[in-house]
Amino acid sequence: MVSVLGFGGAPIGEHVPPKMREEAEGIVRYAFDQGVNYFDTARSYGNSEESIGAALQPVRDSCVIATKVEDRTKRGAWVQLKQSLRKLRTDMVNVIQVHSLTDINDLKKITGSEGALEALKEARSQGIVEYIGVTGHHTHVLVEAIRTGEFDVVQAPINVVTRRALEELVPLAKTLDVGFVVMKPFGGQPFFQGSEEFRVLLGGERYKVAKRGLDFILRQEVSTIIPGFESVPEVEAAVEAVQGFNPATPIEQFEFWGDEEGRYCRESGTLYTCEMCKPCPEFLNIPAVLRFDRFYGYGIRDWAKKQYGRLSTRVDDCTQCGECEKRCPYGLPIVKLLKHADERLSPSKSSTPKVIGA
Repeated sequence: MVSVLGFGGAPIGEHVPPKMREEAEGIVRYAFDQGVNYFDTARSYGNSEESIGAALQPVRDSCVIATKVEDRTKRGAWVQLKQSLRKLRTDMVNVIQVHSLTDINDLKKITGSEGALEALKEARSQGIVEYIGVTGHHTHVLVEAIRTGEFDVVQAPINVVTRRALEELVPLAKTLDVGFVVMKPFGGQPFFQGSEEFRVLLGGERYKVAKRGLDFILRQEVSTIIPGFESVPEVEAAVEAVQGFNPATPIEQFEFWGDEEGRYCRESGTLYTCEMCKPCPEFLNIPAVLRFDRFYGYGIRDWAKKQYGRLSTRVDDCTQCGECEKRCPYGLPIVKLLKHADERLSPSKSSTPKVIGA
């Protein structure tokens, strides 16, 4: 059985210098000793595969190792898989994933003739891998990917400000019996180290951040959660948070949805949007404006206003032509949403939050 708390291996490869490999291996082994048995890595994560492979070699049969291939061709995927096997010091990986699926054309390429999927299926038939997965940030593309029936596992971001996957991808994965791995449970950085406002939003202290962040995800129907760890205290906090989780306890309330009621730009809580509303005749970056406004609503206000102020074209330049609304697949009142965003984000306007439709 896979542990509900997994180990995201990017930080120990990207943030821990090679000369500190022993320390990185110690973090991995500590996590295993605390009951974590799912370890996610990739060739593109610096020395992550090497550290995870060395740390887990003595206990290889008691853990699940997942890695990734980036190349979209059959030949390239085979080469990368063999490289990963050497780095991980193993003759088999439990889960091999196609890394960061971007769009439908990307999906067609990996599933087509001489595509990466052919290599991964051959590897599975030879006992080199057990399961085949796919990762990405564009949930609508991942939905189409698992509908092919070719993938056993899907990995996508879910956290308190990025919930798009909960609308269709998570329910579909359950229906199709596809394992769901949650990446970026704290927004893409270990315990939101990159933003003071993110830490404040989730409680400030390391344990509170872990508890509030994981508490939300543990209530969803997912297989495992892989925070990116780069220290033993971070692992300790996450383990304590998971062990103390009680589904019967009411979840703490945040102003995450506020007055949106479905009227929000899908995936605007991430760097990835459908962008069907573009191009704007006035060169306004509509998805960016709506993304900044959504973060403002989450309480990350200084950052959101600063990012909005950096845009070369702002809402004041909108002519309300309505072309964006005609293209929006969700039928959003974009012009109205943009005006609302400008009222909150523009330094020259009132800083008092307003309710749409009020």
